[in-house]
Amino acid sequence: MQLKQIVHLCMILLIVYLLCLTSAYGSFEIKNNRTVSSIKKKHITVPISSHELKAGDIAFKHPEAFPGPVIIDHCLLCAGYNNITETYEFIEAHFHYGVQSRFEKKENLSHPDWGPFARVRTATDFQKKNAIDFARKQIGKDFQIEWINKNYNPTDIENDTLALEWYCSELIWAAYYNCNNAFPLYLDEKNCIYGDGIDIDLNGWQKVFNLTIVAPREIIFDDDVKRILLPHDDQIDIFSFIEHKYSFLFQLSSLFLNQYSQ
Repeated sequence: MQLKQIVHLCMILLIVYLLCLTSAYGSFEIKNNRTVSSIKKKHITVPISSHELKAGDIAFKHPEAFPGPVIIDHCLLCAGYNNITETYEFIEAHFHYGVQSRFEKKENLSHPDWGPFARVRTATDFQKKNAIDFARKQIGKDFQIEWINKNYNPTDIENDTLALEWYCSELIWAAYYNCNNAFPLYLDEKNCIYGDGIDIDLNGWQKVFNLTIVAPREIIFDDDVKRILLPHDDQIDIFSFIEHKYSFLFQLSSLFLNQYSQ
């Protein structure tokens, strides 16, 4: 069976799961016995305007094929705002272009494809700078199509043959997992120190089907992360919760969705 057929089959299975799950949505629980309603209460905040985004914040996107608060399939790290060009710089692992800088006008961020936005509440400005510097050092590397397992050390090729590649949420997670270490551009990656930072993966190192996958929804539900801009807060929680519970299926479907997104 060809890869395209497999992905399409996964999409069909995913839709069936969603139809079954939404009816039973209220009875589910996740890590630490937190219910959906408690998660929603915890994460609701007063919306801020897009010009209040700061370096180190995380942007989430919906696939253009399904605009609006239905599926979160991509995330980016805000690297700062340029007052001259009036654009935000984001660093992302893009499905087609690999790790790159992406520049967006702030008015673009109000489009239905964008949001919610989040901030790592436990990170200092120093740690946020380190996270950005780490992500910037990865620019030019390939997108990891085989989004299996996660790795924070790009030099650890011996234990991970895909260490030099990144999928979107892995890059953001690794940036903060390394945020206690400095990553100046002049320093060779082999001489950098990795790890011992902030783990923004809700699942930690828990394995799913013997894999350590970090998805965008695991990041947004992590205790170290808070939402700061919620244009669709009244609708996003129920879908994000289902995505979290069945993230492995959503990871499979993301390969298909990314063809039409980002």
